Amino acid sequence: MLSRAYKAYSKCFPLHPTCREQLQAIAEEVHPFSPAQTARTTADSVAVGLEKRAQAIKLLAVDAGIEDKHSAMKKFRAQIASLSSHIRVWWLWVEIVLLDLSVDTTTQHWLKESLLPVLYWHHQMHKTQNCAHRIDYRDAWQRAVRHFEADPFRLGLSTSKLELGAME
Repeated sequence: MLSRAYKAYSKCFPLHPTCREQLQAIAEEVHPFSPAQTARTTADSVAVGLEKRAQAIKLLAVDAGIEDKHSAMKKFRAQIASLSSHIRVWWLWVEIVLLDLSVDTTTQHWLKESLLPVLYWHHQMHKTQNCAHRIDYRDAWQRAVRHFEADPFRLGLSTSKLELGAME
């Protein structure tokens, strides 16, 4: 009995870090910006990413001989549409806010693609209580800051305009 438990343990133990990586990646999928780059995500790209993670976890379970007795993967997959739909709602909210600001399309593009990722990742970095996520969000924020600082639109703004925007 003990040898069978040890065999099961020794088969599963090496897969533990990979499984943890996949679980962390699920949490990183559900953001309006990709943490690995400054690109926007969509509900569809989030759903694809979550399905990819579900498939990877399923393969790990099969490799380890772990049965899904409680249909956890089926339940997770049933939630993918809900988990990804908030991205669509978030971007709709951004578009509505920008309409209220009455700014030109170039400025809207800069706000969405350059400034907003900096603000978003800064907020996430301070909000999370998970140390691993905090490190990833800090890295995402630093990438977003570099993108923001190199953006030609921002370079064309005067310091007084940037300060005025910060005061409003």
